[in-house]
Amino acid sequence: MSSPAESDGQDTVTPILPVVPPIKAMDEYFEAHMKQPGRNNIFRDWETYKATLPIDDETKMPLAEFPYWATETEVQTIYHGLVTYSRDRQTIGYISAPSGSGKSACVLPMFLHSTTAVANDFGEEKGFTHYVYLPFDKNGGHHFKPMEYAEDDERTYGISDHHGEMFMLEVLERALKGKKHTKWLPWRRQIPAYNSRIPIQVDIPDDRHPQREINALIASIFPKDARVLFHMDEHGEMSKNHYFRRGAFSVLARVPNCKVIATYTERPIQITPSGGGYVCRRPVPLPLPNINMMAKTHRALDLARIQPPPPKTQAYRDCRRLMAIVQCRTACFFSQRLTQAHAGKLEPVFRRLEHILAMHEAKQSNEAPSTPQIRATLQQYLNILVAFDANRSTDNRFGTLVTTQYDDALTLMEGYTDMDAARLRRKLCRLPTSIDGYMIVPSWMELITMENGDFPAFNKARDEFVSVALQESDVGKFAASPLKRAYLWSLLCHSQKNGEIDFHARTGTSIFDIEDFKAEDFKFGRLFLGGESVHDYMVDPSSLEKNIIYAAAEYGIPDSIPNDHGDQLRFIYLKRKKLLKRNPNDPAQQSQIDKKHPWCDLFFVAKYRGLVMISIVEGEIANQDTRLFQFLYDRLAKCGVYRVTAIALAPAMEGGYEVKRKGSVNVMILKGENAREQLGALEQLYP
Repeated sequence: MSSPAESDGQDTVTPILPVVPPIKAMDEYFEAHMKQPGRNNIFRDWETYKATLPIDDETKMPLAEFPYWATETEVQTIYHGLVTYSRDRQTIGYISAPSGSGKSACVLPMFLHSTTAVANDFGEEKGFTHYVYLPFDKNGGHHFKPMEYAEDDERTYGISDHHGEMFMLEVLERALKGKKHTKWLPWRRQIPAYNSRIPIQVDIPDDRHPQREINALIASIFPKDARVLFHMDEHGEMSKNHYFRRGAFSVLARVPNCKVIATYTERPIQITPSGGGYVCRRPVPLPLPNINMMAKTHRALDLARIQPPPPKTQAYRDCRRLMAIVQCRTACFFSQRLTQAHAGKLEPVFRRLEHILAMHEAKQSNEAPSTPQIRATLQQYLNILVAFDANRSTDNRFGTLVTTQYDDALTLMEGYTDMDAARLRRKLCRLPTSIDGYMIVPSWMELITMENGDFPAFNKARDEFVSVALQESDVGKFAASPLKRAYLWSLLCHSQKNGEIDFHARTGTSIFDIEDFKAEDFKFGRLFLGGESVHDYMVDPSSLEKNIIYAAAEYGIPDSIPNDHGDQLRFIYLKRKKLLKRNPNDPAQQSQIDKKHPWCDLFFVAKYRGLVMISIVEGEIANQDTRLFQFLYDRLAKCGVYRVTAIALAPAMEGGYEVKRKGSVNVMILKGENAREQLGALEQLYP
């Protein structure tokens, strides 16, 4: 490889770290636990079984041969979602998400995780022992299809659940034993026999009982103590006839000691017939790609290679914030292009990103880079991602929104419990919470495309978040960070839905409640006229609009000062109680507006809590809590602002929470997971 100084970015090979793809672990597990030498089925040797695993349509290679970029915790949530709440009736778990999001690839890693699970890990039985893949479309052309007359969505030809059951029997005969047709064609070495339509008899003899035959087939192939996981992929392409699909699903789900997981862009057909039934369906979360896991495969994504300035300095905090924002942007960019990354189509992007980081490493090996140099490196890094989209159609560009109306958007921002989520038609992921251990929310890809007609402020807050998190291409304008916009969006929705803002710990304990506050909108504004060092003037809280959340305007955002009374907006002189009038023509006042806003990032007036100031801390709080408390009590309270509540949210800090009270002044600090809890569904985007 050429040196960073000599390379033009085109010949730099992306360094690869040793990451073990799932195929290696599956090979070892197969040889130890699944192999059946001498048997005429897919388990007779590894090469035969490997041919049945999911195939990537782009490369025609098994998906398991590519690195899997979700964390072990994320993979564990699939297993938890699949085995929970399934004691009373058979349950089909399903994952529905857009194409290329990793639906088909995530099931085998989950199976491998389950093989190490023991009884009572989740109050359920032990893990699976065998994995069987049943594709009904794509998969490199290797899939199962019924005869054309089963495609009709009506009951033409008398197609019913029973025909779907017979179809599933034939699919299992082919998938497990390799027979091209059960009755009259001999067994073939090709396993399984794909690509030909499976004939379905319109008039099924009375002596055929597909459920019994399937149970007998399973019993003849698998050991008595086997727990089989059937993966039905692209199930929506099996047939347009919903009776047919329902029969195919239910007959497989009823097999003893078997579980079914279905993956498709849409959820499965309603399995339980009207009036009740034995089989039901349940959503299972889709693991999200983790940028740190991807960086173990492609070092070009490892921004930790950029050394920040010395800790406990403002330059350190600024650089860490910029790096976190760019990392979030990078994660969003690549999570939409997993298939392209696996197919090698993003290798030019990786090479250019690697070149930028290598050049920076060469500089910092000689001397510590300054903040402007780090900013310039991050800008070049971001430019590569933006340039990749330059020649693409507008609808396919990174960060382009095609919104969809959701009546329950506010609820989705907070998340559903496991039980509530069973009825959702959603692309789901799972986040830790106090309710039964988990919260069900949409994936971030769906969150940023949600629209709510009943609450226009939801759409407005979404656009603000997307413009900063996904669309802004100038690192110099990253002062308004995605994290601050995420908290604005989340708290706005929480307030509108519940008529209050309940700050609670991860354990579910309510810490602080802003009662009787239902936000109707948000605006940009400034509570303090000066910057961090000069803030002698503040807006009189009585001048602020009710039921409005103000986002602190910084660095010249237009119309930044909240103005409910025209030119008569009242200000408080903090050194002594005094009311002033705003003079929009005063250059001194205007110059102070362009500085960073001190003490808080969000503020509003609540009926019982008075002035509420919320600070989003992206690094360490240091002594800010002590200084803030003294500032609030010594200056605001003495100037007549008697009821003040200050809340600091520090998601990057370790620890729990603190609450301080003195008279009518309250200060609360939430750290770590307790601070991230307030992000609701947006917690999944926290870098």
